[in-house]
Amino acid sequence: MKKTILLSLLLLVGLTAQIFAQKDIKKAKQYLEKQIKQNEKYLLSKDKQQILNADIIEASLFTEQIGTLIEGNLLKTDGNISAFKNAEKLITSQEFIKAINPSFSLKTVDDAAKLRLVFIFSDSNRSRHTEVFKQDGKWCFVYKEWFGELSYYEVSTSKTGQITNIKTATKKFKPNFIAEALQDGNYVDKNAKFSTADKELINKSLKKIIKDYRITLKPISFKGISGDLKFYKGVLAVLYFFNNDFIEAKNLHFIMLDNKNKYEIVFEKEELLEKEGFMKAISSSYSIKNEADAKKIEALFDELKPADKEHKKLYKKDNVWCFVRSKFFDDLRGFLVLIDKTGKIQRIRKVDNINEESILEIQNKELDKK
Repeated sequence: MKKTILLSLLLLVGLTAQIFAQKDIKKAKQYLEKQIKQNEKYLLSKDKQQILNADIIEASLFTEQIGTLIEGNLLKTDGNISAFKNAEKLITSQEFIKAINPSFSLKTVDDAAKLRLVFIFSDSNRSRHTEVFKQDGKWCFVYKEWFGELSYYEVSTSKTGQITNIKTATKKFKPNFIAEALQDGNYVDKNAKFSTADKELINKSLKKIIKDYRITLKPISFKGISGDLKFYKGVLAVLYFFNNDFIEAKNLHFIMLDNKNKYEIVFEKEELLEKEGFMKAISSSYSIKNEADAKKIEALFDELKPADKEHKKLYKKDNVWCFVRSKFFDDLRGFLVLIDKTGKIQRIRKVDNINEESILEIQNKELDKK
């Protein structure tokens, strides 16, 4: 009977812990979802040029802590937005050709100079764009050069100069560039503001690209760390689909710290050693009364970031334990751990040089007042 009651109590405790863990994970996910923000900026303004009856916008959904979920180049005509993976996809699309002003024709060098500026301002990486040349009766606009290999837009026109097709091509050669086509101009209104309606339309366009996204959090632990601090191994997985392109996936991996519903994000385990909350958790979870205790902390450091075997060293100087992890020229890098007479950890500090000066500094009682 006693065994049955004990087993039931253990099961109840385990179930209760699991329920609380799931609640914590749910809160952490809700926090991350609230961090998703939208950014948008004009690359090319409809009102600043007469070639394209559209605005070109660069927009993204992102979290400052984890990274970008989705980003793209948007073609905005009256009340409609088409989203593309990048400038090349946008410029070679039928939507782009349809947005070209019917009155514009590509016949002269001056026409080519104006169209070149449209291509430049439709791309956030404007510095890539260089020369213009003609090949087989077609106007060509270089947008990237790599060790003599040119990537360019090849523009086909009708007999009257109307643009009928734009495609990309790559070739390693030296054409005769048309210097007169290299003209300056400004095709964007930097002071233009997005209306609430425009932002909502952009948001819908970006979310339409995302076929699925999910946040997965899995509880993890580290040697000897106890207390209120919780850790999750996280993945933000995104599936997105631009127009007729293939579905692509993006997985953003991270580690999340949960300190009583106050959250921090790192991408590598070793980055935990830069977080004050984690260092305080070590201080409250460990004590160092002897070398065996110190080696337990050293094992935790090894778990987070392996030390250079050649320079790894552990020793005590007065009331400071010195954990040498690596060497940079003559400087010994690592951690200093200050303890009191009972072995309780008072302070942990990561230092670029373990020497008399850094040891005296961690022993300075004035630090406790800061």
